[in-house]
Amino acid sequence: MADPKSRIQVRILDESYNVRSEADPQHTLAVAGHVDSVLRSLRRSLPQLDLYRVAILGAMEITDELVRLKGTVEHEHADLATRLQRLTASVEQALDS
Repeated sequence: MADPKSRIQVRILDESYNVRSEADPQHTLAVAGHVDSVLRSLRRSLPQLDLYRVAILGAMEITDELVRLKGTVEHEHADLATRLQRLTASVEQALDS
């Protein structure tokens, strides 16, 4: 059974948003905090851009982080699988001796 959705208010670029989520409220606050941080950083570095473009660039930056992390996790998973196969083969060889 899924956890009931909770409602939490977050602030992003000084705007309040009511968010309903099954995630822990602290997680939702952390996500909103990260979005706010990325968007604020972009606004500081590109003050001439309108909010829509800042939001699009922010979404791209956050998605880039996600894609890079997924690639790292996949690489580490593959590395661990290879190491596990080698270890299993070594153990089997030792048991056969």
